[in-house]
Amino acid sequence: MSWTSVGVSAALGAVGNIGAGKAASSFLSNASNMTKGTVGEVAAAVKGLAQGRVPVALQQEVALSKSYTRVDQVQKSVFTGERVLVEAKYGKSTLTTPQRRAVRELDNYQVVRTSPGEVVNAARVVGSVVGGGVGSAATAVALSGEADGASSPKK
Repeated sequence: MSWTSVGVSAALGAVGNIGAGKAASSFLSNASNMTKGTVGEVAAAVKGLAQGRVPVALQQEVALSKSYTRVDQVQKSVFTGERVLVEAKYGKSTLTTPQRRAVRELDNYQVVRTSPGEVVNAARVVGSVVGGGVGSAATAVALSGEADGASSPKK
C-alpha cells in the first residue's frame, strides 16, 4: 500500500462526491414532472428491494369502492409472498382523490416518497466510489511504471 495511492483515491473520491451531488441537484431542479416521476418510481423499486420485495407488475389498475386507481408497482416479498401495491411519489407531489381513497380502503397499499435530498445523497455515494476507484486505478498504473523503471532515468 502506498500513502500516495490512499491520498489520490481519497481526493478523487471527494471530488466525485461533490461533483455528483451538484450534478444530481442541478438535474433534478431542471427536470420535468415526468422525469421526476420516473426518478420516484425507480427509487421506490430500490427501496422495495432493500425490504426484500421485487416489482412483479407496473401501472396496474386496482378497483376501489367508487372508482379505481392505477398503482405504479406491485411488489412481492421474496420472504412471505405478500403483494404490496406501491404508489411512488417524488418530492412534494400530492395524492390524487383515488389515491387518497386507496390509502383508506386497501390494506396493502403503500405510498413511497422520495425526497430530492435522498437522490442527491445516492449520487454522492456513487460519485465517491467512482472517484476513489479512478484514483486507485490511476495510482496503480503510475506505481507499476515506477516498479518497471519506466520513470527512472536510464544510465
